[in-house]
Amino acid sequence: LGAPSYAALIEESGGIDIGAVAAGVADFLTDSETLYFAALRRYLALIEIEGGDATVADLSHIVRGRGWDQYFEPSRIVAVVSHTLAGLGIDLRSPKGITIDQEPRPGKSPRAFWAPVRVPQDVRMALPPSGGQDDFGAALHEMGHVQHFVHMTPRLSPADRYVGDATV
Repeated sequence: LGAPSYAALIEESGGIDIGAVAAGVADFLTDSETLYFAALRRYLALIEIEGGDATVADLSHIVRGRGWDQYFEPSRIVAVVSHTLAGLGIDLRSPKGITIDQEPRPGKSPRAFWAPVRVPQDVRMALPPSGGQDDFGAALHEMGHVQHFVHMTPRLSPADRYVGDATV
């Protein structure tokens, strides 16, 4: 695109001084290092792991935030999704064609997912029965896909309706 490097392209097209951003990030890391490692030691202690023995998997466990799950009851997922959509000006009941399955069943996937059965007339979403902040985030994410496909025009070819346009 005529720039000598990707960084130069970003600086030119976005008006961003990458050197200044890098310096700011370096200052932030220096300023927050003590606080970060103190918090990390506290959270690792909660799961009985010494700092030197921690792995990436342990960090993932900490970041998962299981301690917040008590505030995210599974019975509230649909209401939260509906309320979030309403805040964006979208009524979950309109258009027709969305089915949400939140019934607990043996063998049901433990993760939220969506399925384009007959786009746009029948788009379904399955929600896990467990709840927790992670499941709420997943439900909101999957509802984004559902909204995308339930608003497809039926005049499009099947390939265009079912694959969709990743640019949106």
